[in-house]
Amino acid sequence: MSFIKENRSLQPRISLRKKIILVLCGLPLFLVLLEVFVSVTKEDLPLIQKYVSYQENVNSVYKFDKRLGWRLKSNYNSDNIQTNGLGFRSSIDYSPKELKNKESILLLGDSMVLGPGVTQEKIFSEILNKRSTNAIFINAGAEGYSQMAYTRYRCNFLLSDQ
Repeated sequence: MSFIKENRSLQPRISLRKKIILVLCGLPLFLVLLEVFVSVTKEDLPLIQKYVSYQENVNSVYKFDKRLGWRLKSNYNSDNIQTNGLGFRSSIDYSPKELKNKESILLLGDSMVLGPGVTQEKIFSEILNKRSTNAIFINAGAEGYSQMAYTRYRCNFLLSDQ
């Protein structure tokens, strides 16, 4: 009799465990599907364009991009942020020849990679570039990018000759 009671007391735990696993597996799937839905509908693109256009008028580092929503301006220079001719946060203007002769490492990320508020010489991509002789670290960080924007950014970068 005692064995049956112990066995029954385990059943709710197993059921609860299965529910937790289902929720933990289902939540990321739901978020991925939601991200795909939002990126496919693109109904917020005019709103983003309007906001970024406003930012361009107030001397912001960002400009509108129809695929990404926004990206860094080329050859921008302010107290804290400097971009090169390709629109990456860097004090180095990479030439296509330079990019082909060295290993190029694209650093994708949001504000943690971009480093707003950090002086140009103290962002980690600048430090890595000064220390490396055989690789170029390209800071492609931008505030507020989603996973879909990173994928688009990477595809744009890989499809171009840069």
